[in-house]
Amino acid sequence: MQPSFNDGDVCLALPLPRRFLGSGSVVLLNHPALGLLIKRVNSADRDGITVRGDNPQHDVGLQLGALPWSQVIGRVVWSSPRGRP
Repeated sequence: MQPSFNDGDVCLALPLPRRFLGSGSVVLLNHPALGLLIKRVNSADRDGITVRGDNPQHDVGLQLGALPWSQVIGRVVWSSPRGRP
């Protein structure tokens, strides 16, 4: 499966309440070691979330483990491929 987002794509992420970030939602994260990441929510509970990527060959999400809510910037609600409005 190909990734849904590529380097250079433009995305809009909105900070939304946790109840809007369920399984399958695409979120923007600020990881302390890896920087900004866009990942799909695998599961969420009151303590944090686990994420996965759309490309299993390069899925860093599987190795991240549970992430605290403080690393979630927002839900990606719009995107445009690089070079397109």
